[in-house]
Amino acid sequence: MMDALAKATIEAHNDRETVKQPLIPLFQDIGKFVIPRRKFNQDLTKGDVKMEEVGDTTAVEECENLAAVIQSMILNLYSVWLSYTVDEIDSPSKAELEWCDITSRVITRMVQFTNLAQAADEAIIDLCGFGTGILFCKPGLNYPGGFNFTAVPIEYACIEENELGLVDVLSRRHPYSPYQYFRTFGVKPKWVTKDNDTCWVIHETKPRMGGEANTIDPKQAPFASVYVDEKDGTILNYSGYYRFPYFVPRWRKSAGALYGSGPGATALPVARLTSAMAFLLNDHLELGLFSPLDVEKGAYDNGLNLSRLALNERNRGRDMAKPLIVTQDAHMGLQDLQLNQEAIRRKFFMDKLFLVQNDRMTIEEVRVRISDNMKVLGPTFGRWDFELLTPLADMLIQETYKMGKLPQPPASLVGSGRLKVKFVSPLAQSMRNYEISKVERCMMGLAGLAQYKADIIDNFDIDSVATEYWRDCGLPEKRIRKAEEVGAIRQQRQQQMAMEMMANAMTGKKVAAGGR
Repeated sequence: MMDALAKATIEAHNDRETVKQPLIPLFQDIGKFVIPRRKFNQDLTKGDVKMEEVGDTTAVEECENLAAVIQSMILNLYSVWLSYTVDEIDSPSKAELEWCDITSRVITRMVQFTNLAQAADEAIIDLCGFGTGILFCKPGLNYPGGFNFTAVPIEYACIEENELGLVDVLSRRHPYSPYQYFRTFGVKPKWVTKDNDTCWVIHETKPRMGGEANTIDPKQAPFASVYVDEKDGTILNYSGYYRFPYFVPRWRKSAGALYGSGPGATALPVARLTSAMAFLLNDHLELGLFSPLDVEKGAYDNGLNLSRLALNERNRGRDMAKPLIVTQDAHMGLQDLQLNQEAIRRKFFMDKLFLVQNDRMTIEEVRVRISDNMKVLGPTFGRWDFELLTPLADMLIQETYKMGKLPQPPASLVGSGRLKVKFVSPLAQSMRNYEISKVERCMMGLAGLAQYKADIIDNFDIDSVATEYWRDCGLPEKRIRKAEEVGAIRQQRQQQMAMEMMANAMTGKKVAAGGR
């Protein structure tokens, strides 16, 4: 008889599959026209091939281009893309800022050795195409860089979200070969008779009632994890996680929806039409190139020789052979096809991301236009911050500290909740460029007015403007001096100036006395 936990796990996953079922036709079409390399039929057995012909690959190329741009803009792992800091209103000490700087560098360095770049690329392609990407993280010192990341195909996974709108329940139906099954769980599947059979295993992760964050027993951890053989209900593994191990960013979603909707869904109608048009246009052009010939009877006594450079003798007074089908209007079809291709590029924001193409633009105009273009992704970036970047940064610092890779934090930071995450990726910086340009324009204007009235600068707190400008540029917080240090430096400078003035005055008196 099937175990009660196994039965409940399978039934809960099936209920989630029922909720997702209306989206499956949409996902299948996106998998055909936008991400055709995906085999979206879970029931295909090993050796089966699902070939989908796509007449036009514009949607495929633009989805991959957008995914590459997004990854380089939010997860540029080969440079500092996140920074741990303490908000300036909390008056961070020098020791706190030093610890934050070391932590940021250590984590950035460790992540560079992981497979996050590869897994994130796969998840972001799903995010751009299907509207939902899933990234799984498993920490461990036996993995390069201390973490192992895996992109989970959306067709295998079902999700639920909590009252905050964050996904905290995920179950997936995952295929294993008998060999993978044995290597992963240490037992052979009881019902398998052939080496090429597919074993389907359901893995469910959800919050555990009464879970303890400080326990050393994973079975009492805050999130429960159970693997169940779908065929016979065998519980293959029962454990837990101290943090939810999945990151589920969604592009945009409507109120009450679970799964996101991305540019792939928006571009799908045009991509489907463009693919059909490309097939028809190709057939039309091919028919024109290899059209049957219209030949008058008796025009060629020896028949037509269609080989290259052949000579054909035509009887005098007879009509010359000509194609039966002439494709003179093919250029009109090509124009319509190109218009549709441009529409697909706009659906994937290519006109926004690569708008700056005029080589006569000034540096300021380039920066402002790039900043304005990035605002198109502003709401979506806010969702990624909430669902992917901030949870990922929190997980990295906690697990890295558990591994003993970070120095002991200052006592003032432990349990204070003052530690913040600041993203310094190109996209985050471009969102701040508008504020930077406003400060620069204002200071240039004030500099011009100060020529006519020098004390006009006294109306503004220039020190505060300078520090805010530094932070908006994404530069290290620890390089900003404390107000007390600045005051001491200025006081020392004033004393030196006063002493120099006194020395100059004494020198002047001596010179005057000597002249008498």
